[in-house]
Amino acid sequence: MLNAPHPSAGPHARGGVSLGIFQNRNSLNIRHFGRAAVEDEPKIHGELQKLGFVVSERSVARYLRRIQHRGNPGKRWLAFLQNHREVIVAFDFFTVPTVTFQLLYCFFVMEHGRRKILHFNVTRHPTAEWVVQQLRETFPDAGPTVT
Repeated sequence: MLNAPHPSAGPHARGGVSLGIFQNRNSLNIRHFGRAAVEDEPKIHGELQKLGFVVSERSVARYLRRIQHRGNPGKRWLAFLQNHREVIVAFDFFTVPTVTFQLLYCFFVMEHGRRKILHFNVTRHPTAEWVVQQLRETFPDAGPTVT
C-alpha cells in the first residue's frame, strides 16, 4: 500500500507528489495495467487521490506512456537469450541415489546454442577442489595462464 508523504518531506509535500511513488514494487503496481493503462488513467488518478496523493491526471498519463515505451520485459529477455545463446552455458549439480542408497554427485555443463553437453562427471565425495577441476576441464582456455 502507498504511504502518503510526510508533511516535512520537502517541496512535494505542499502540493504535489513525485512520480517516484510509482517506483515502489510493493506499491500500486501500474505496470500491471499494461496496454490498457491509457484507458485507465482517470481510474488510477482517482485511486491515488483516495490514498491521499496529490498528483495530476496528466502526470499519471505521462508516466504510463513512459512505461509503455519500455516494452514487454519478457520479450527483452527472450531477445537477449536469442542474441547470446552461442555463449551461454547451463550448469547443474545434482545427486543420483544408487541401488545401495548411496548418493552420487553429478556435475553437468551444457551449451545453450547447440544444446551440446560440454562436460559431465560423477563423484561420491565432491569438494571445492573437485568442482574447480571440473570447471577447468570444461573451459580449458578460460582463467589465468600459468607460465
